[in-house]
Amino acid sequence: MTEHPTSAPPSARRPGARTAGWPRGGETGAVTAEYAVLLPVIAFVLVSVLLAGAAAVQQVRGQDAAASAARILARGDDEAAARDAVARMAGDDASLSHTVEGGWVTVEVVQPGPGPLAWAGALTLTAHATAPDQGPGTPAAGPEDRS
Repeated sequence: MTEHPTSAPPSARRPGARTAGWPRGGETGAVTAEYAVLLPVIAFVLVSVLLAGAAAVQQVRGQDAAASAARILARGDDEAAARDAVARMAGDDASLSHTVEGGWVTVEVVQPGPGPLAWAGALTLTAHATAPDQGPGTPAAGPEDRS
């Protein structure tokens, strides 16, 4: 019976034998390289999904602010009240513009996109709303409001 030194790896004791834990050939570090490529891609996709969700929420807030401002202006209230409502609902960065034409009040609220999209100027969100003009002296107002 031949004795092998105990300091030799198991494969040296039995020629051709492999052990489960030993790396094979050139595969050393392959999994690490795959994760090094995959993790930034996963992070980018996750951040993109979160930014898209934040932009959708902000767009809904802008639309609600535009509808509220249109109702305020259609009642005949002053523009300052509409601007306050837009600032409360859509944020201080939102801007308001409106027109009154043909018995209708049309409002536009413009605001920058959320987070890095705003910093880069890559996304501007716009919301529109229209309401019938019901201020004093308009046909939509009741007979007691007509001048």
